[in-house]
Amino acid sequence: MGEVLLANAGNTFTSVGFWTGESVTRVTCIRTGVLLQNPDRICAAVGADGESVWVMACCVLPEAQNALRERFGQRILFLCSRMVNAVDFSGVDTETLGQDRIANVAAANALYEPPVMIVDCGTAITTEVIDAQRRFRGGVIAPGRGLQRWALEQGTGQLPNISCEHVSDTVTATCTVDAIAGGVDEGMTAAVGHWIAAVQKELNMVCPAVATGRDARFFCDRVRELEAAPPDFTLYGLGIAARSQFGGMNCC
Repeated sequence: MGEVLLANAGNTFTSVGFWTGESVTRVTCIRTGVLLQNPDRICAAVGADGESVWVMACCVLPEAQNALRERFGQRILFLCSRMVNAVDFSGVDTETLGQDRIANVAAANALYEPPVMIVDCGTAITTEVIDAQRRFRGGVIAPGRGLQRWALEQGTGQLPNISCEHVSDTVTATCTVDAIAGGVDEGMTAAVGHWIAAVQKELNMVCPAVATGRDARFFCDRVRELEAAPPDFTLYGLGIAARSQFGGMNCC
C-alpha cells in the first residue's frame, strides 16, 4: 500500500497527514473554514498530488464532507463503523455516531489493551469507552471550553467572549473575565473527572483514560486520572481504517 492522505475535518480545525501503512507522517493543521473555501488546500498543506492521491477522512460537518467528496470523487472514503472490524459497535446507534469518534475508537483499540476510555477535547468534548471484550459502549458529548465561553457571549447582553488562553483556577473570582474562566474551566475539569469515575462505576471496570484533541493538555494538567494520548491520535485511527480499506490497492 502506498501513502494515503488522512483528513480529520473538525468544527474549527482540520488535521491532515499521510498514512504510510504503519504510522502518520507530515501532519499539519488548517482551519476548516479554509477547507470549505478550497478543498485543494489540504493537498497543498502537505504537498500531495490532488489528482492521484487516495484519501481516508472523517468529518463532523456535512458541508466539509460534501466539499471533499466533490473534490476527490471515488478516491475518498469517509470512515464508518463497518471499517473497524476489530471493535463491536452493535450496542450503539452507529447512524448518528460521529466519524471522529469512530476514528478514536480505532486508534484506542490498536494502541491500548482494552478496556480504555478516550476523552477528545476539542470544540466539543466527547468520550468513547471500549470494554475488555472490545465492545464500544458509548460515551458523552458536551460543549468544550471555547464553545462555552462563546455561548455566554452569544446568549447574554454584556458578557465578553474570552480566550481559552485566559485561565482561572478559582471559583471566587473578583472580575468578570476571571469569573467566566473559573466557571467554565473549573466546571469542565470537574465534569471530566466525574465522567471517568462514573464510567468505572457504571460498567464495573477499571480502565485508563486518555486525552486527545487541541485542549487535551489543559485537562491532563488538572485531572489526575487522565494521561495524554499519543500524538496524531485520531489520524492514527483513520490510518488503521485505511490499512483495511486500501491495503490491497496501489495508492501512490
